Amino acid sequence: MTGKRSKREITAEAVPVVQIPWAYRAMFDLSLTFLLIAIAAGFYFSVSRDGSIPGISIREQDEIPSLIQNRNHGQGIEQMRLLLRIHGAGAIANEAELRGKLGEFLLENGDVDEAIEHLLRTIELNPQAIDVHNNLGVACLKKNDPAKAAHEFQQELRVNPGSALASTNLGSLLANQGQLDDAVECFTHAIRCDPRKIAPHLSVSKIFWQQEKLDLAADHLKKALHIEPQNAQAHNNLGNIYRQQEKLTLAVDHMNHALKINPRYAIAHNNIGLVLQQQGHLDEAIRHFTQAVEIAPAFGEARHNLTTAVQSRQ
Repeated sequence: MTGKRSKREITAEAVPVVQIPWAYRAMFDLSLTFLLIAIAAGFYFSVSRDGSIPGISIREQDEIPSLIQNRNHGQGIEQMRLLLRIHGAGAIANEAELRGKLGEFLLENGDVDEAIEHLLRTIELNPQAIDVHNNLGVACLKKNDPAKAAHEFQQELRVNPGSALASTNLGSLLANQGQLDDAVECFTHAIRCDPRKIAPHLSVSKIFWQQEKLDLAADHLKKALHIEPQNAQAHNNLGNIYRQQEKLTLAVDHMNHALKINPRYAIAHNNIGLVLQQQGHLDEAIRHFTQAVEIAPAFGEARHNLTTAVQSRQ
């Protein structure tokens, strides 16, 4: 064709047609095939056996144990709430464990109602979950429902007969209700379940002290100190028993030890003041009574002892 060509014709002729070599086409086809296989495999492995797609990724599931062990309860609570809010109920493989720990953290944070909600849901998901009934019992005590609390502690012991914690909590509840023999039985069971726990020794020694079984009380306090030598309460209580038994030197030793551990232990200041007064060391006794009142201004017994000691000196 001769003559003037249109702009479209010139442009079309100016741009050569590029043929893609067969090797590149083959590589592209192969890459596309692998991509489709990978997508299909990912979908297959992300679907659970019952056909539902889990709502939580593998990475997030790996994070759950660290959330459960998180010492920063505030941060742990927010992260666990977020997981449950994003993925919803029934979408997390270990939801029972997560809710149980969330309930425990909330309980320690004082969010009792929300804690109860998660703890009850945990039991629905796993009726044999450990420590959940115990935590519910603690929540019931915070809600001033001791009857329901006792039931939950008993349920924990049904699920987990070796729970020293539930047995100790039930014993403390019974002791507060004046059921001392039943309480001693609970504390004794707790000690059998876990001899390393100091709380049941301290609690049962208090009952024996109230029952004036001073040797039994002292025996449990010595066992408590064997477990935890720097326990100020055990030293103070043992010193108080020695004071009643007229073993005044031993009493002063243990009360001084309690005050070395905790210098602001008002009860120990008051008790050592009584021993020193009994020994005739009135000025030292007054000093300790004064410290007890300064630390705890509402401590009526210490204030009375201080007044009496000052009057005796005058």
